[in-house]
Amino acid sequence: MPYNFEIKVLLDPSKVLYPDDHPTTANNPLPDLLAAFNINPDYTAAPPKKFSLRYLDTSSQSLRSHHWTIRARKPNTDTRIEFTWKMRYDISPTGPVQEAINDALDLARNDRFDADETDWKAQVEWGASPEDLTRPTTLSVSNDKKKDTIPPLPKGDTTLPPVSVLRQIALAENPGKFKKWRPEEVGAGWGQTMVTASGGYGPVDLTRYFGTWEGYEVFVEVWRVRREKGSMELENLVEASFKFNPPNAGGIVYPQEVHDGLVEYVKRLGWYVEGGAKTELVLDWYPCDDAPSPS
Repeated sequence: MPYNFEIKVLLDPSKVLYPDDHPTTANNPLPDLLAAFNINPDYTAAPPKKFSLRYLDTSSQSLRSHHWTIRARKPNTDTRIEFTWKMRYDISPTGPVQEAINDALDLARNDRFDADETDWKAQVEWGASPEDLTRPTTLSVSNDKKKDTIPPLPKGDTTLPPVSVLRQIALAENPGKFKKWRPEEVGAGWGQTMVTASGGYGPVDLTRYFGTWEGYEVFVEVWRVRREKGSMELENLVEASFKFNPPNAGGIVYPQEVHDGLVEYVKRLGWYVEGGAKTELVLDWYPCDDAPSPS
């Protein structure tokens, strides 16, 4: 199954953003951050893109326990909601890296994610947490759909509709491989059953800035997330990322030097911070809202 890499690293918000209490540019990128990733300071070439997002899952996080996530995201540039169904596979922390990636791809093939897929895209997600510094740890396979509500949501706004509407759209649009997920293991119709019982985790607001680094198109995202579980106070999470397409079809080239180059660049600037995945943070720190009551 063809795949690409997503390289990502977290940045220290206190060193790259204006503070919360700045009178005009609170939580916006500082000039040094704009310069480091060649982001036009007046944003004329590529205006920042804003989103609001939620994850759908049951109150016991049954999707997460089976390595699935469903994300609903509303951008300010479209009337439609962006839905993403994503399945994650662990990449072994031992043995040759390319063999470990191939083993994860074999697991995906066993779940009927085949080489001729057109709806599902494979990606090696490579962050910069301590366990990721020497090798990637996750292969993801995802399916994206854009859907309007009735009536359509306004362009220019990021407000998501109620969880009940998101759930209804997801039930109508659930991909076949998700609906029929491992019936011998979880039973027939598991995907539909889980979405029917799901609530929403979020919402989370984020802003994406567009830049470049070493010839790659870079996204710098600022997420406004809860400071900790149970808290309503928000703090910033800042991530720089880009997608790396190996020159050989199927991802034969292993981009260790590209990943290490970005991490070392951020470390030299004094901005590197450790941290886990954004999705896990939201699912850990936000309650499950508007899940249907058990019958």
